[in-house]
Amino acid sequence: MSAEFSTRLPPQSAESPSSAQTTDLRQAIEEAAILFGSGQTAAARELLSAALAQPVPNPDEKLAWRLLLELHEFEGSQTEFEQRALAYAERFETSPPPWQYAETMSAHVSVDKLPALRFRGKLSASSEAMLGHLFQMGCRHRCFRLEFVHVTEVDLAGCSALLRTLTSWQSAGCEVNLGNADVVAEKIRGLIQPGRRDADDTGWRLLMELLWMMQAAPAYEATCVDYSTTYEVSPPSPRSGIANPQDAKAERANQAFVMPAAIEMPIDALLMAIDTDAQGHERMVLDCAGLRRVDFNAAAPLLAGLNRLATIKPVELRHTSFLVSVLLQLVGGNSELKIIHRKT
Repeated sequence: MSAEFSTRLPPQSAESPSSAQTTDLRQAIEEAAILFGSGQTAAARELLSAALAQPVPNPDEKLAWRLLLELHEFEGSQTEFEQRALAYAERFETSPPPWQYAETMSAHVSVDKLPALRFRGKLSASSEAMLGHLFQMGCRHRCFRLEFVHVTEVDLAGCSALLRTLTSWQSAGCEVNLGNADVVAEKIRGLIQPGRRDADDTGWRLLMELLWMMQAAPAYEATCVDYSTTYEVSPPSPRSGIANPQDAKAERANQAFVMPAAIEMPIDALLMAIDTDAQGHERMVLDCAGLRRVDFNAAAPLLAGLNRLATIKPVELRHTSFLVSVLLQLVGGNSELKIIHRKT
């Protein structure tokens, strides 16, 4: 893997005090990435803090600092981050990376503990006001659960309004978890019919979006196939905000695929969505700006899927965190993927 700011760790050299220190720090970096990917954030932070307690000239030192700063970010510890950033500036005589997240996106928080926004009643054109209110609340929370258990009816105008709201949340950098979205999905299925090419395909597009967000891989794949057969075009990519199927190809050509905040097993639905989106690109670009963590068990199957795609076309991971990058390189070894880190 190549990278804009290299996380590639140099090979061991001749035995000497400096090479031993390099090996120790390299090992700490690798172990910290694995600990973080395994959900042991505090242990990863403590390991790097101890490794950097006695600064010595070391080619891996700056990378270790970057990992430690990202761990503070992930935990939402802005005070500790700022103290460490000041020490970083003094150590390297350069500007430290800025605090990237106004609020932690909480990829490490249980879904059951997330604030819940509840949609009630009929999802229709008259829902604009309610959805506007929910949008503002969602932007304040940044990471939340959207609950649909009390939805009574759904029409195409309501589908369009909800799809626009989901796209706006994505553009605002919010992480949306769905609750009882199968209630809405079942009502949408009553509005559409495979083989019947309706003038308005909004119901189809919202159904595919919800199934992708629910990680319902078999249902998502089947719906994409039905959509493609009905409209004779490739299905729109998830969270794309594409207005109609005729615009799909042009829209996808100008957009990167937005990766989720956390990647955990199973990842079949995610890889399927990436493969579907890749059909509209000569070069597949994955926007990892919001990707906070890749679970250690999900790293290998994720890389396997991306490497299969990389045999067909170039694959780039852009705005990638150093924690994610180090883990992927440890697991992936030699790979055709290109990793570009987030800018500071």
